[in-house]
Amino acid sequence: MLDKKEIRLQRLVVLLCNDAEDSDEEKYVAFYVITSDLLYEMPTIMAAVDVCLKCTIVFSLQYNAAARLSCLFLQHAVYGIETKHDKFSCKVKQLIAETSTAVAAD
Repeated sequence: MLDKKEIRLQRLVVLLCNDAEDSDEEKYVAFYVITSDLLYEMPTIMAAVDVCLKCTIVFSLQYNAAARLSCLFLQHAVYGIETKHDKFSCKVKQLIAETSTAVAAD
């Protein structure tokens, strides 16, 4: 949709932390989603990933190559959303099937 109008909507989740060496979860002080030139502060990392993923789906954008398989997994296993543009690896399909089976068993 936006690609046809030659508008680029870049999505990025940004975490700010006190100390990168610290393994404590409380090291993160802020979570943001950046979409092109807009910055949105989020209450949690989950909210940031949620908004980023939904922007991708709503605007019919492609996932970042490095995060594509993880995002496709979340899109299908967590949100139950399928699109005609989805291209899976065999491992992602298998993981979705195993996750669906485990959830159904509970």
